[in-house]
Amino acid sequence: MSKNRIPKTVEHWDDERAIGNGVIVTLHYGWSFEHMNHEGVRGFDTVREALSASAQKRLYPCRCAECLAHINDDEVATNE
Repeated sequence: MSKNRIPKTVEHWDDERAIGNGVIVTLHYGWSFEHMNHEGVRGFDTVREALSASAQKRLYPCRCAECLAHINDDEVATNE
């Protein structure tokens, strides 16, 4: 997978399909796959699913304690 195709919201991308797992996506602090619930890591069956779910327009800004502990408040992502 070309690094330039991986969304900027992604901290780490690990394609483990060759060993029977999925594509594991870890988001940067400040982003979540779920609204009102920090979920920064998720597995996907295909690259297409991982790319789609990791696009900024499909994510939620996260201000949980874990995210805020790792980033400055003014750096927290927004969807504005």
